Formats: sequence, C-alpha cells, structure tokens
Amino acid sequence: MVINEIMYDLPGADSGREWIEILNISDSEIDLTGWKFNDGSNHTLNEPPKNGGQGSFRISTGEYAILAGDATTFLIDHPGFSGTVIDTVMALKNTSATLKIFDPESNEIDSITYESTWGADGNGKTLEKIIPQDPSIKNNWQESAPDGGTPGAFNSSAQETPREEEPPRGEEPATEDSTPTTTVNRPPVAEAGSDIATLVNREIFFDASQSYDPDNDSLIYFWNFGDGATDTKKQAGHIYLYPGQYIVSLLIDDGEFSDLDIITVNIYSPSVIISEFMPNPIGKDKSNEWIELFNQSEQIANLTNWQLGSQAKNNSLFVFPANSFIAPKQFLVIQQSISQIALNNNADQICLFYPNGSLAAEISYQGEAKEGLAVAFDGQDYFWTSAPTPGAANIISLISPKEEGGNFSADNFQATAQEKQEKPEILAQTDLDQSQTFLSLNQPSRAETPQLAQPAGESAFQFASQQAAALGQTSQSIQKANLILILSIIISGSLLISWLLIRLKKKLSH
Repeated sequence: MVINEIMYDLPGADSGREWIEILNISDSEIDLTGWKFNDGSNHTLNEPPKNGGQGSFRISTGEYAILAGDATTFLIDHPGFSGTVIDTVMALKNTSATLKIFDPESNEIDSITYESTWGADGNGKTLEKIIPQDPSIKNNWQESAPDGGTPGAFNSSAQETPREEEPPRGEEPATEDSTPTTTVNRPPVAEAGSDIATLVNREIFFDASQSYDPDNDSLIYFWNFGDGATDTKKQAGHIYLYPGQYIVSLLIDDGEFSDLDIITVNIYSPSVIISEFMPNPIGKDKSNEWIELFNQSEQIANLTNWQLGSQAKNNSLFVFPANSFIAPKQFLVIQQSISQIALNNNADQICLFYPNGSLAAEISYQGEAKEGLAVAFDGQDYFWTSAPTPGAANIISLISPKEEGGNFSADNFQATAQEKQEKPEILAQTDLDQSQTFLSLNQPSRAETPQLAQPAGESAFQFASQQAAALGQTSQSIQKANLILILSIIISGSLLISWLLIRLKKKLSH
C-alpha cells in the first residue's frame, strides 16, 4: 500500500477539502481495518466509512482508496467518484509535511515528505507519484496535468497514451523525447449474481454481465456449476437433475489477473406432496388433528427448513428442524401438538413452502368439515374419506350422494377442492399451477363399501392394468380347476369300464 496522490493546497479554503490517495500494489487484497494514517497526528482507520464516506475497507489488488479530510466535501468536489472514501479529519500543511501509513502492528508501510516547491501549491493541481519511477526526477513526484488531480484513476504519467492506442502491457516504445513508462493493469471483478432456489429439471440462467474489468480488457469466463458441469460462456444455462445445495463459482481472467465469485443454488424436489389431513377429528381437535406428507420419489427427501402452515387465525408456520427426512415412498404425519397448526372445521387452506419461502403445495377446503372425515389424495384427485389412514396408503371410502341436501350427483363421488401442488412425478402431466376445488359435505357421513385408493405414484392406466391382470389370473385358475375335474371324470369312467369288461370276461369263461 503506497501513498499515490496528495491534494494538500486547494484554491480558496482548504478545511475539509484536503485528501490523499493510497494504492494497493500488492498481489492480494488488503483489509485497512486498524491501519493508521499520520500527518503529524495519528488517524486510526478502525471504523466503517462515515460522514458521507462510502465503500469498504477491503482494497483489492490495483484498487485505490481516498483518505479525506471530510468525506462529504470530497464527494461534492468529485461527484463522479465511486470508490472507497474514508473520513480521517486530516489537516495538511501548505508548505511541507511528512505523511505516513502504518499497518495494525504499527509497521510503517510507506511515507513521503512533500514540499510546496514540487508544485500543486494552491493552483488546483495535485502531487502525483510517478509510476514507474523516473530516475531523472529526484523526488519522483510531479504536478498533476488536470485540475483536481486524478482520484481513483491512473496518475497523469500513466495516462499520456490513450487506452486504445497502448502498446503491449508492461512496456512502451522509447523515443528520443520520451521516457519509457508502463501502465498498471487493474484486476477484473467477477459478479456471478444472487443466490438461487428452484426445482429439479428446471433450466437456470446464469449471467456474468455484471462482471467488469476496470481497464476494459477482454475477459475469459469459466462457470463451475457444482455438479461436475462447466461452461465458458458469459451467459449460460444449466439444469440440475437432483435436489441438494450446489456451490456455483464464476472465474474471470483478463490474461494477467483473475477474480472469483461464488453463489449458492438450492435445488428442491417437487416430489413431496400433502397426502392427507384431518381437519375435524372425533374427540378433541387439539390432540387429534394431523397433516400427512408423502415422498413419492425414489430418493430420500430432506425437509430441513421447509415450512408448513394454514390460513387459520393465530397460526404460525411450523419450520421443519435440521435433518428432517422422509424415506422414499414413505409418509410423514405431523400432529397438531407438534406443529401447533389448528385447522378450521369449516374452511381453511394448508400450505407447504420450500426453505426459501416459495410455495410448494396448497390445499383448500370449503364449507363444513364433518367430524371424523379426512381429505385424502388418491394419486390424481382429493376426496373426503371416512377411512383415515395416517402414516399408511390412503383408502378412499366414498360418501353416499343420496343424503338430502348433498353436494354430489349420483355420478360424481368426488368432493370439489382447491389444490395447487405438483402431481406425482409418474403422472402424465406436471403443473405447479394446477387448480381444482372441493366442497365438504353438508350431510352426515354414511360410508359405502370401502374402496382401496389407487396407490400414489401409479397412473390410472397402470392401476387398471394391474386390476385386469388380477382378473386374468383368477380366470386362468378357474379354467385349470375345470380341466382337472373333467380329466378326473374321464379317468374314473375309464377305470369303471375296464372293471366291467374284466367281470364280463370272467363270466363268459365259465
């Protein structure tokens, strides 16, 4: 870290308008917290920028910082400046002074004793360090070319050649009238964007457009998506096939320096559904209400920091604790005594949220929920059932539509429901915005013959095929039994005829 530019004597009043520029010429980032600046008095840099200051104490390689007498005044004088400004309440002498900077261990890092005879004595200019050093100039400092100096930018000696006409980095052609100089290459800054949360099999768009190089150098991009896949485009798309947390990195390189930025991508599985719930149990609601979830995938589902709740008054969200898992094709029943989620007996809405707060599933019921009835998912739709099965495969016990005042026709046993959640992955269509409605019964429940629900995770075609196969096997068994009976009769008849023929032969022989 070197003192690179000094504004010690301005036209008019100096108070609060003096500043010095420091430059990180090392090959690593420097944290200025606890550093000291001395202009005859010590000024400790141990607090965030204040009094209008801005930026961070962490100064990257090739980056500048301004130590200002008054940060607000400096930013007024230099409205286009966007770097780090640290307020120090300095007071620089207009004739001569020694300036020093120390690290947190009080080691002197750099010092300069300037004199007004070097220039910049009240004419609006600054003193600039000559980079690289010019052996012909004894003190190696010069007066700036522009009024106000060059805070946050190359010193005048490094700007004599326009950027687009610069020779190869690190050298300039020598002529009889010029002294060889080099330009200082500043490192690029990588910006990978914000953290991301989404579902498996969804394409994610990664964009490095906010990355930049202070010198407008051409950049090379390298994305590592954390699952073994990479890309070298500035803008890249990627799809994650499995749930989990991935660390995505963006590395950019200007040919000399590079920078790395990291974001976190959380990928969730849509396989966890609200399978069944009991809004109005027989007996006390508080101890008997429950909500059942089902993991319809072939992988363990991690519910850490997922959230469950309802719209009922005074309900708060239940947040699943760390290491909450559901095994593949298994159920998880959450009791009200644990979740503190009290469901209304007339109308309510149950919601399941991903850890980032986005909606995973939403089930609504309307009208009066009859005592002892549960709402259950049969693989495609939701039904009221009089045969609740918490922790086991759902059984849909259809409710009779013949009760006076019922909400169902004779051909429709399905309750009307509002549902917003992923269908099982094995079904033909997947739509997070699917919407259905169901109304509760307005009559006492009278269960028909219980009907086993289609297993979650099987399509209607698969379910029907299995039923047909079972019927076929039964039919084949009956046919085999009939064939055995006929063969038995034929064999018995043959034996009887043989016996009669033998008896007849014996009688004829006598």
